[in-house]
Amino acid sequence: MSITERKTSLITIIAALLCFAITSCWYYSFTDVAYSHIKSTHISPFENETSEYELEIILNEKVVNAVVGGHLFSIESEEKADSRIQGTITSFTRSAYTYDQQEEVNDYIIRIMVRISFYDKINKKQLWEKTFEGWGTYPAGGDDSEAVESALEMVGDKIIEQLQS
Repeated sequence: MSITERKTSLITIIAALLCFAITSCWYYSFTDVAYSHIKSTHISPFENETSEYELEIILNEKVVNAVVGGHLFSIESEEKADSRIQGTITSFTRSAYTYDQQEEVNDYIIRIMVRISFYDKINKKQLWEKTFEGWGTYPAGGDDSEAVESALEMVGDKIIEQLQS
């Protein structure tokens, strides 16, 4: 085989590979939404079965912001929405997390459990119901508000991950 024939064969192979690569990537969806038929959702106000005041308000705001910010669905009224997200904060616990050498508490941990369901109103069926846990720590004697925010942020992130899977 001459050098010219080798170059021609090499160019043909490269062109074929390039064409294959381009056409195999021709169709690609840029959406993160696993439920392509669902374009909108209604986020029902979260319930709170704990004695901690306003957790449901903070979580509701975080989930709405994550859904809108992540371009998952548009937010609609219950009547107009294709789907519904609803949930209940079922547990709030605060316990010692770390100790010093004298066995005094250094840090506390807050754990928040939330049961969430996602309902497809178009097909009239529940797609999933799961319990998510979020947690945050704070120093003994300190303010727990950042730990609560962190725990609720974690729950919100897990809900969005589930909606995308």
